[in-house]
Amino acid sequence: MKPHSNEFYYSAIKNTFPNSWNIRTPAIPGGVCPVFLCDTPTGTKVCRFSDHEIVFRNRYVSELLALNDIPAPQTTVHAYFDCRFETYDYCPTPTLYEQIQSGMINTDVFEAYKHIIEIQRRISEIPCEHFKPHKCRYMYEIFTANQKMRVHPMLARIYGAVHRLFSDGGDIRVLHNDLYDKNILVNAQAKVDRIIDLDAVALCNESFSVMLTLRTYPLGNNLEYMEYYEDTMGRKINRSAIINGLKILNAIRKPQVALNRLLWHGYNTPPGR
Repeated sequence: MKPHSNEFYYSAIKNTFPNSWNIRTPAIPGGVCPVFLCDTPTGTKVCRFSDHEIVFRNRYVSELLALNDIPAPQTTVHAYFDCRFETYDYCPTPTLYEQIQSGMINTDVFEAYKHIIEIQRRISEIPCEHFKPHKCRYMYEIFTANQKMRVHPMLARIYGAVHRLFSDGGDIRVLHNDLYDKNILVNAQAKVDRIIDLDAVALCNESFSVMLTLRTYPLGNNLEYMEYYEDTMGRKINRSAIINGLKILNAIRKPQVALNRLLWHGYNTPPGR
């Protein structure tokens, strides 16, 4: 995606929503792409700018999730000169990250993750042959495409090759592969109102997907999480591979973050995860 100034993005939003006001960035900015909120006469909208092929891909994903009663955004595609962006209705429910920062107790945090595992089970029941976006069907493909919007293309290709090595094989399913606490909207009853980041819905090795979740999991009961996951799914995951993979990720985390910062060219500040 060609980068633009904030003034360009504001103009694109005003072109789509002429009567909008209070265009702003959200409290938790997008991890890859420019994301804005705007108020309109019909409610607050989320506007997310991305590569045009990913924008159309995500519309397909949103329609597929809606057909399967998965609580996710329903996106619409818009164009403004050479850019494409997706919009959807803003959900005021806080992210799990915000709930944790506000003092949500650990038992409720785990209850929220139990609910997200139940939603993940419903996603995983979508037959692989029914998941046919025109672009980025596999998680390593969407991962590489997004990395190219963040870091130097050569580094993005290296990351993508490593991701493919572990994610493209074994027990492949349709899954949400970034169940990060900032991508989960959770109400006061520790129930999930919505999952966001449609980029992360793709075909992926299930054990690798679980490892990606546990990489940023805020609690210390990884074994209990995996036990609940297996009980809910009704199938086993490769626990030893997940545990060893997490050890490797933890060992390389600091040099990887430093390398990302050195070669960063994304819209937002380099993430620390």
